[in-house]
Amino acid sequence: MIAAASIAGLWRRTGAAIVVVAVGALVGFPLSLMENPLVALIVVGGLAAVAVMFVKIDWALYVLVFVVYLNLSDVAIEHYGAPSIAKLLFAVVLFLTVARWALRGEAPGGTAPAIAILAATGAVMALSLIYAGDPARTSDALFSFAKNAAITVTVTLIVVTVQTLRGVIWTVIGAGLLLGGLGTYQFLTGSFDSDFGGLSAAHVEEIVGAIDSWRLVGPIDDPNFYGQILVVLVPLAWDRLVHEPRRWLRPVAGAALVGCVMAIGFTYSRGALAALVVMLLAYVALHASVLLRRPVQVLALLAVIGAVAFAAPGRYLDRVTQMLSILPGQGGALSSNDAAIRGRFGEMQVAWQMFLDHPLLGLGVSNYETSFQRYNLRLGLAPRNEMREAHSLYLEIAAERGILGLAVFGTLVAMLAAAVTRERRRFAESRRQDGANLAGAIGFAWIGYAVTAIFLHDAYSRYFWLLVGITLALPQIAGREARSAAAAPSRGGGARRMAGTNIAVPS
Repeated sequence: MIAAASIAGLWRRTGAAIVVVAVGALVGFPLSLMENPLVALIVVGGLAAVAVMFVKIDWALYVLVFVVYLNLSDVAIEHYGAPSIAKLLFAVVLFLTVARWALRGEAPGGTAPAIAILAATGAVMALSLIYAGDPARTSDALFSFAKNAAITVTVTLIVVTVQTLRGVIWTVIGAGLLLGGLGTYQFLTGSFDSDFGGLSAAHVEEIVGAIDSWRLVGPIDDPNFYGQILVVLVPLAWDRLVHEPRRWLRPVAGAALVGCVMAIGFTYSRGALAALVVMLLAYVALHASVLLRRPVQVLALLAVIGAVAFAAPGRYLDRVTQMLSILPGQGGALSSNDAAIRGRFGEMQVAWQMFLDHPLLGLGVSNYETSFQRYNLRLGLAPRNEMREAHSLYLEIAAERGILGLAVFGTLVAMLAAAVTRERRRFAESRRQDGANLAGAIGFAWIGYAVTAIFLHDAYSRYFWLLVGITLALPQIAGREARSAAAAPSRGGGARRMAGTNIAVPS
């Protein structure tokens, strides 16, 4: 019997060797005939990566999310003249999702809610082609929306388990660790002669009055929008620092948290700082009883705040105090000494007047800019010799899409709020506490985004729709976990599973 087993093992090893040699010959022979074998090697490597992604589709999603959050596709196009990485990845991921469904019977996640709200949003945008003053701009906006909608659909197709959700969250935290680390290093060492391959650029811009200084813009070329995408990562990193089941990963989350918050300081973004304050107050208000029982969390929170306050740029506080001019009795925003404040509130006033003139359908998606000068002159505001944006997502939607657009956007907000609150509770009822923690962190991320959106219009919206996809995946994940908990054996004996994991532990 031993001899037979040895012979069988020998045959298996021989067969494996023959397969390896055959594959090597099939690959090597065509390469030897090509003038540039490097191209073929890249193709073969790409096919191997696709094969791995077919087996591990969630890995493909992680790569896509990482590329999106670092804006790697645009960086590669602008800095290196490369083709779009994101488009190729989207095509590969969607192809693999369909292939797994056809070949392995693995049905993707449910996308009906996501597709419904995306269709409604797209329909409102398409409707404005009829009456928009500049339909070409609306067409471009529709094309951009279609690409961003693909992000939402792709995420909801693949994120069907807590493990995959955790992987996506860790992917964006990893992106934040890289961005925050590069930005912090850049400012602490004064390395402004390099943009680190396009991932950590900085521009000299106005800080206070006539004082200019470096502002971190990262890979997206705007300090305020960069602050917005970093703000979203703060509650996610904090949650993993406090709740990550694999404790060896908690220091990684802590480093990402500190790096992101410090990088926000280096953007000098007042809207991002306001979002941090609101998120902190909301967190303390909702978790006061937990914080009282866990002084370690309080100390960690104070340590992060202290480190950031110590490293914050000296002029940041001066820039923030300029916001006091908008308070009642201080002369109002339009008479502020800060030109940026005057300009922003003037642009918001223009958006409001556009809405009053076109309340039902607005004046057309992406048509604020081309109509700005006419309204600016009509209202007698400070002269601006260029097209401007609304600098408020909510007012921009009102101006360009009217009440109909606000209704669709309000429906989306209601869906997101319901997904976070309802599914967080359902996770907890299923004893999947890690899922509940992740849902809560996503809720706080939305608080941060919502605050910054008061001061920022609809640009770099791929980050918005990525977060929408993650949030709308929560119901299918929570439903799966609830069914799993209901089918599990009684807690009274046998084995039980750690909350939010697949790890079985003895009762």
